[in-house]
Amino acid sequence: MGLFDAAGAAALAGETITAEVLAVFDFRDAPQRVHAGFGTLRAGGRDCRVYLQLYGADLAPLGGLYTLYRGVMDRLTHAAAGPDAWTAQLTAETRFSRRGLPPFGNLTDADQQRRHPGDAGLFDIAQMINRRRPWNPEIPETNS
Repeated sequence: MGLFDAAGAAALAGETITAEVLAVFDFRDAPQRVHAGFGTLRAGGRDCRVYLQLYGADLAPLGGLYTLYRGVMDRLTHAAAGPDAWTAQLTAETRFSRRGLPPFGNLTDADQQRRHPGDAGLFDIAQMINRRRPWNPEIPETNS
């Protein structure tokens, strides 16, 4: 059984196949479904999901949705270039982006000291941003 059964059959029959990227944003007030075209498409948390839907020449969906991305919405920013021109940008993270962090924790020295007093593993994390530090403290730092 192939991955795109309905699409493969349509292609073998000589039909034109198109694809559309669909997205679902599960906002607090109401979920929103968006796509790059015009009008409403009928294809089926505060989650963010991006799908691929294949369509035949008659614009009927071929098979189901294929998940391309699944994440959690993070920050929405918007800007207006004029009264009729608005842009919106939504960032989303995968569910595993904070997997290595402790529950309800931060990667800070204060948080580390609360959990493990005396542990110096994160003592200079704030100063390490965009900085190179040798593993051996006996080796002097360089600005390269």
